[in-house]
Amino acid sequence: MVHYGFTVDLLLWPMLTATFASIFLLFRPANIFWPLMAVGTTLTDYITNYPELSNHAVIQFFICLGVLFLVLHALATNNKAFLNAHQKTTIFRVSVFLIYFFSGFHKLNWGFLDADQSCVHYLNGYVVRVLGGTDAIMPLPITRFMQLATFFLELIVPFGLLFSRTCKWAVFALFLFHGYLFMAGFAHFASTSLFILPGCLLNFNKNEDANKIIPKLKPYIIISAIASVLCFVWCNVYDKKFTNNLLSPAFFICCGIYMIAFIYAARLFWKTDIAVSNMGAIRHYKILLPTIFIFLWGMEPYYGLSNRANMSMYSNMITMVGRDNHLLINTHYTKVIPFEEDYIEMLSAPPSLQKYFGSDYRYYYYPVITFRKKAAEALTRIKEPVTVKIRYKENEIVIKDLKQSSWSQSKWYHRYFYYRPTPKPGYGVCVW
Repeated sequence: MVHYGFTVDLLLWPMLTATFASIFLLFRPANIFWPLMAVGTTLTDYITNYPELSNHAVIQFFICLGVLFLVLHALATNNKAFLNAHQKTTIFRVSVFLIYFFSGFHKLNWGFLDADQSCVHYLNGYVVRVLGGTDAIMPLPITRFMQLATFFLELIVPFGLLFSRTCKWAVFALFLFHGYLFMAGFAHFASTSLFILPGCLLNFNKNEDANKIIPKLKPYIIISAIASVLCFVWCNVYDKKFTNNLLSPAFFICCGIYMIAFIYAARLFWKTDIAVSNMGAIRHYKILLPTIFIFLWGMEPYYGLSNRANMSMYSNMITMVGRDNHLLINTHYTKVIPFEEDYIEMLSAPPSLQKYFGSDYRYYYYPVITFRKKAAEALTRIKEPVTVKIRYKENEIVIKDLKQSSWSQSKWYHRYFYYRPTPKPGYGVCVW
């Protein structure tokens, strides 16, 4: 529901479905139809757009697939549980640990540690503007503190999720982290964390734990539903969403409403008397398979399948062969899928195409399959011939009509490879 409230496209049907499903869930919390209604609508949208989803949307996509599988299994086996209580706890804790760990691991690169161009400037710049400041570069001590704090929260704190004695404190620290991210405009990501983090706390052996919490979550759902509708109308219908990469005041007002609900729910989970249980055996195949899957998903940048939407968020990480800047991994030795290294440079493009590639296109290398996909999508909306000048393998090529050229055509399986363009040397922009 929060995701569709913040989406940059006007997706009215999924937004209405998710909102109505959440509201009706208030009145019939034991009726499985409403969650399935929201999950089904979400999956329909995500499957048609996969893998070109944001990080939080990919997490939601995996969660929806898991929920759907568990429901179908229950229907096929006359409500026989697929997972026992310890397995549920273990899947939550190991999965959440890996998600946060990879978020921090990808940031172990020289770009993120750069004092002038680090992504901490990009992220905290939103907060500075909300508080009435300017985009002036933060003093070096503050920059270093934010970098170290990020590493601590994403690389060290998540280990606490794996142990019953430290789990609640780790969740508390991560709640605070996402509370801060609300100020930077990331209500959709923080709301996703509000689902997966309490799953690390709940003792699934005890129904009374759920009975303590579920009735008290109603205000959270009501406030989030109101905020989602307001944000959807305000930020999309009236076109108040993103303007030249800067979030609008309307967007921050919506984030503020969400933050009220987030603080309420996070406080609820923290204050509820829950005895955190021990995890089950991780070697069981029901735990091992999703763990391996998340590991392979998070490691995609290093073996070449993708470099986007795998928790490489605000990392400045470069994985192109010969330009790897990760502190620990040199992808010159790890890449097995070469698509990212087959790239072009756009030397000139008309304004009609810049609308889809951005006016800063000259500062990037574009993987060929990414260029072709974006060009094909743009040309469905551009009617006049498009002339583009590119450089490919040291050769300059003038394409007089891009629509009639092979450069706007791609194979069907290319859509499953998701790459961001790579900044050229010297262009230290924050990428994710």
